[in-house]
Amino acid sequence: MRIALTCLAWLAFASIGGAERPLETPPAAQTSGGLADLAELGLALADAAPGDVRDGLAADYAAAALALARGLEPEAKRTLLTAAAARLEPFEAELAATASLAGASGGSVAGSPAGSSAAPTPGSRARLAVELASLWLERGRLDGSAAAIARAERDFAKVVAATGDGEPLALRAELGLGECARARGDHATAARHFASVADRAVPADDALWREAAATLSRDERARRFALLELATPGWLESLAAAGRHADACAAGLRWWRTWRRDDFPLSTPNGELAALTLARLFAATAGTGGTIGWNLDARDAVFYADEAAARAAGSTTCSSLRDFAVLLLCATLDARGDRLGPTALARATELVLVEATRDGEHTPLGADDELVRRLARAAFAARAFRDAAALFERAGRTATDEASAAAAGAAADAASGAADLARDGARDDARNGARDDLAAERLWHLGRCAEELGDPSLAAARFRAVVEHHPQAKPWSERAAEAWYRLASAPRRDGSRVERRELEEATRAARELGVGAIAADAAFRDGERLLREKRPADARAAFAAVPPEAAPYELAWVYRAVADYQLGALDEAERALTEFVEVRARDPRFAPSDAERSERRRTAVAFAELYHGLVAFDRAARSQSTADWQVARARLEPYLARHADRAELAPLAAARALSACLRLGDFAAAEALEGELFTSFPDHQASAAAALEMYRERERRRAALAPSEHEESTRLLRAMARELELANRSAEEPSFANLRAESRAWLELGERARARIVLDRIVRVFGERERETVEKWVLADLALALARDGEPRKAAELLAPPCAAGRATPAVEGLYARVLGGWYEFEEGVGAEEFAGVEDAESFALAAEIHARLLAREPKFESRAYQLRAAALYARWRHGRTEPTERDAARAELAKLRSELGDRFERLADAPLAAELRWLADLVR
Repeated sequence: MRIALTCLAWLAFASIGGAERPLETPPAAQTSGGLADLAELGLALADAAPGDVRDGLAADYAAAALALARGLEPEAKRTLLTAAAARLEPFEAELAATASLAGASGGSVAGSPAGSSAAPTPGSRARLAVELASLWLERGRLDGSAAAIARAERDFAKVVAATGDGEPLALRAELGLGECARARGDHATAARHFASVADRAVPADDALWREAAATLSRDERARRFALLELATPGWLESLAAAGRHADACAAGLRWWRTWRRDDFPLSTPNGELAALTLARLFAATAGTGGTIGWNLDARDAVFYADEAAARAAGSTTCSSLRDFAVLLLCATLDARGDRLGPTALARATELVLVEATRDGEHTPLGADDELVRRLARAAFAARAFRDAAALFERAGRTATDEASAAAAGAAADAASGAADLARDGARDDARNGARDDLAAERLWHLGRCAEELGDPSLAAARFRAVVEHHPQAKPWSERAAEAWYRLASAPRRDGSRVERRELEEATRAARELGVGAIAADAAFRDGERLLREKRPADARAAFAAVPPEAAPYELAWVYRAVADYQLGALDEAERALTEFVEVRARDPRFAPSDAERSERRRTAVAFAELYHGLVAFDRAARSQSTADWQVARARLEPYLARHADRAELAPLAAARALSACLRLGDFAAAEALEGELFTSFPDHQASAAAALEMYRERERRRAALAPSEHEESTRLLRAMARELELANRSAEEPSFANLRAESRAWLELGERARARIVLDRIVRVFGERERETVEKWVLADLALALARDGEPRKAAELLAPPCAAGRATPAVEGLYARVLGGWYEFEEGVGAEEFAGVEDAESFALAAEIHARLLAREPKFESRAYQLRAAALYARWRHGRTEPTERDAARAELAKLRSELGDRFERLADAPLAAELRWLADLVR
């Protein structure tokens, strides 16, 4: 286990290398989960007591921060590393105060009492030092900070001195010292550190290694090789930077021989980077006269100063450095199955596309067409479409073709230039003697790259070139015909339009080249498009052209019936769907023969059963026959259980089944279907339609209840509110009436918070279009909800504009006065609930003014007038808490009311109002 963990640590540390050119399609950005994990580590670190556990958490924090930072852009990386370094500064101070990690276990350290059993041990402190050093090294390279690199170097050196020779942490720290030296520009020192690690892994003397390897298990040799992989890239780059190219080539071939002799798996990224670094080295050194020689095969390759030296040493075969670089890249692709990691693929692509220069001599590795094609395929598979396009452009071209390629590229800027470029590419391939299938493959990949990079016109032109110039190159011509048809028949992402003639030519090419299969697929795809465009008659003709042996035949059968349904031909649709559902889908003679057809059969059955039910539903809607409604229900009600995974179909079937249940009077079954729709498909339009239908049915039932059935009425109202909520949430543009009904339902249920959400939405959406209605009803409800929730000032701000402009109704003005001065809500037999208003001096004055104005409009001695007088009296009484004269005025008004209505207000005909006034009199007295 310890070895496995060590190898993982080595792999993590390997990416500490220099700046790397990323793939054109970079890895996904770090998710919030990585930041959350880092934050959780930080919390655990803050709570930990000094000792091994705390050191381990700090090391984990540093490693996690570094791993997270490597996936970020430079500025974001700098921010994260700065924050992590600040968080870990106390640990860095402890390490700086410790002369040697070896003595850490014998005494106290900063933050740990002397003699504490929790004192850190050398192992925990050494790992912490390595992780902190790695963090500082990354910061130093990012900012060019010599101080940060010096910190890292100090900690790495302590680990090397404190741990045993050959220990994993010691080896990792020595690699870190090499990276620090590289960052300082001291490449000779860096090379010595990397060489030290490499020599521990695999001795420089091949004979000595063969002798040692014979005593090791394959796993032991593999671990040694993994360490050599880890050290090799930095070692080679350091030697080359120090001007020791011959030594670098020889060192790189030590890795090559070890790899090829034992046929070890090539790791990602370390093994790939070792291979790519060596290939780049050979390309850069190609003009120095060196050569590679071997006796039996390339597994024993050795670097020599020149071919004469190689022959003198007994080499029977010699290769130039450039040719061996190509061989090395091909071997790497062989080992990885043409699948390279992002960094290695980017470096290999760069090695082909960017010509290395030494002493004025160019050595482009891209002259090897097979290598370029393999890298192009790898880049395409990795979705690095820009790199893939550049590589495929290079494949099959010679240096003399560059001028024509450049001219074709300039022509591509014009609308018609895309087709010219594709045709020029085809002629280039013919002049270069490329095989037909390779030329077709190249053009097809270039077309797909153009499509992915957002240039559908150029993509279509390249697919067309395959069809016109290489029709016999299967499967590329088939793929190109299908892709050309797809692009010609679909809307372009760049907004350009396809000429009708091109669409007809693409369709004809798709049908002709496929010898039935692609033709059927093209006809089927065309039918799907026409069905989506609501052209059922044309779609039906396209589906009818799909032959029985074609894979999409069953779907075409069902979609043809769907087209009949949309055309209103219910008899034809029912005959076809019944035959499919009840005969073909059950007959073992027509059982699907492969996975693709099985999946198409599942889709066909799902659509057939849905539309079989919809046909019955439409018949029942026309006839209103109970028997027809029973048929529709029988077909549609089980659909949800059979096809719950068909989220695009099941909600419609369940909604129609719900309607059928309501027509048949089975409300319980309709409720069950509604529950399934709400649970499984709450955001589907069909669920919203079903919710509104159930709302209307519950509304009818609630209206029929007796006044005493309050509990049932409340239950129905709550269900109605939820139905309206779902319908309004799902609708792109909900109606004012539905939103208004939902808000009133929540208010009646006392759910003010939910009502406020809906009321806010009404004001936001309909505030301008329905201003009069909104100000009359909606603002009042929203203001009342706000005031009841203790926010009277917000409520007043809503009501002030219409009241000041004279647009408010008397009811809204009365509410505004209550919100300003405070109010109560009285219920006979229960009592009153009091609510605070804005209640500053200005608000009390305005409330009194509004009450006086409203009273002037009401006939005296009417209940409405007495209600207004009670509201004004209450406001004056609340004002009297801070203004004694207002309290006296309230009592005077109360005495006046008593003189008019009797001491107990017994002369008032409105008994509930009389009870309210008695409560108010007791309060004021």
